Amino acid sequence: MDSGVDFNSQAFYVQAGYRPPSLPKWKPYARFEKAISATDEPVMGNLTNWRATAGVRCELTPTAALKVEYGHRRDLVGFLHGPNGRPDVNGLFVQTAFVF
Repeated sequence: MDSGVDFNSQAFYVQAGYRPPSLPKWKPYARFEKAISATDEPVMGNLTNWRATAGVRCELTPTAALKVEYGHRRDLVGFLHGPNGRPDVNGLFVQTAFVF
């Protein structure tokens, strides 16, 4: 059923990384992400937030890599739409991956 109402959400991220020539197996990086959603979005609700991440990727072997990153996420719902925003989230993430 078409409600006749349009909902507009936007999101973006910016990432930068650099592989130092003296440490070719290591690649430090940083990323910033932001999402802005409609306050009355009917499916997912208001997901307005931003996240900053800093990490490093290490090539362990020609076919395996290890990634360690720290992230900080701030939910902007409370800042934009009232005093009941959700708390900030900090996290340390470790991931292994196949490289090809």
